[in-house]
Amino acid sequence: MRNRPIGTGGLRAAWMLTRSVVARVLLSRRMLLVLLVEAMPLWDLLSPIGGLVTELGYRVGPWLFTFVASDPVCQAFFAFGLLFLLADAPFVSADEAMIVVRASRARWAASRLMAIALITAGYYGCLLVLSWLLVAPWMTFTLDGWGVVITTLAETDAAQAAAMSLGFDAGIVGSLPPLGALGLTLGFEVLGGVLLGLIIAAVNACTGTRIGLAPAAFVVLFDLLALNTLPYIVFNFSPVSHARIQLLDFVGTSAYLPTVGNALLFDLTATVVVGAIAVWAMKRMDIQLQVRD
Repeated sequence: MRNRPIGTGGLRAAWMLTRSVVARVLLSRRMLLVLLVEAMPLWDLLSPIGGLVTELGYRVGPWLFTFVASDPVCQAFFAFGLLFLLADAPFVSADEAMIVVRASRARWAASRLMAIALITAGYYGCLLVLSWLLVAPWMTFTLDGWGVVITTLAETDAAQAAAMSLGFDAGIVGSLPPLGALGLTLGFEVLGGVLLGLIIAAVNACTGTRIGLAPAAFVVLFDLLALNTLPYIVFNFSPVSHARIQLLDFVGTSAYLPTVGNALLFDLTATVVVGAIAVWAMKRMDIQLQVRD
C-alpha cells in the first residue's frame, strides 16, 4: 500500500480513527473493571484520612494523588491497569479492517499513536477523579496551598500515629506548590504510560502477536527492582519511577537520583525512539494477521 503524506485532510482522517479507538477503550467494560480494581488500593491508602480530618477539624485539599502515586505498590497497580487497557495495541479489529485498507498506513499509524496518548491521559485522569470521589466527604477545593491536613501529615508523625500506610514527603510539601507537584506527577505518569503503550504496540506490530505485554511489564517491574535491589543510579533509566517525584533531585546535588530535566529528557528520548519503531512496524505489519472474526 502506498504511504501518502499526512496533510490537513490526513490529520482529520487520523483524528476520526483515533476517536473511534479511544471511545472503544475508555468506554469499555474493561475500563470499568480496571477502575473497580484500582479503587481497592486507593481506598486502602486514603480511607484512614477520614478519621484524621475529623480529629483535626479541617478538610483536605485535592492534592492527595501526588502522594498516592508516590507509593510504589499502588503505582505498579496503576501501571498494570494501563497495560491491561493497552494490551491490544495497535488496536486492529475486524470491523475496521476496511478502514485500515482505505486509509494510508501513515494516517493509520498516526491515529494509533494519538490513541495511545489519549487513552493514557484519560486513564490517569479517571484515577485522579476516582481519588477525589473516595475522599469527597472530607475534601475541599478552596484551600490555599497544601492545607493544614497535608502539611501536618508531612511535617509530623500524625500519619504514623493514625496507622496510615500512605506516605507524605516533607520535601515535596516544602519545595513545590501543590498544583505544580500534581501536574509534575501526572505529566510523568502519562509520559511513562505512553512509552509503555508504544512498547506494546511496537512489539505486537513486529511479531503479529500479543506478546508486547511482556517487555512493558518488565519496565514496570524494573521500577520495583530499582527500589529494592539495584543501585539507585538506575532510577535515571526507569521511566515508571519518575512519576514518584520524591525520587527526583530538584537541586542537582545527588550523584545518583535524576534531576527533573534528566528524567524528562530520558523519557522523551525513549518515547520518540520507541514511537518511531512502532510507526515503522505498523506501516509494515500484515493487517490480515490481526483481523479477528
